[in-house]
Amino acid sequence: MKEPHTPGPLERVIAPGPLLLGVLASFLGCCLVGRALSRWNCFDGFERFHHRMSYLSLYYPTTSQVQALARRNSTRTRSP
Repeated sequence: MKEPHTPGPLERVIAPGPLLLGVLASFLGCCLVGRALSRWNCFDGFERFHHRMSYLSLYYPTTSQVQALARRNSTRTRSP
């Protein structure tokens, strides 16, 4: 008679259920962090686009970064 196979610690970690749960949790974590950081303006002291921050240097700011920049500049230059 064959003895039943007990899974080892590595087999339990790579089991489909915990693996899928880990992938899902990390995906949701990245989505939440990305959503929170999309409203943060990472361009301190920004005045205008220049040759190092343009399509010629292959640097493309995301739409969220440009929107955060526009929000900051619109509140700074608004007149009452």
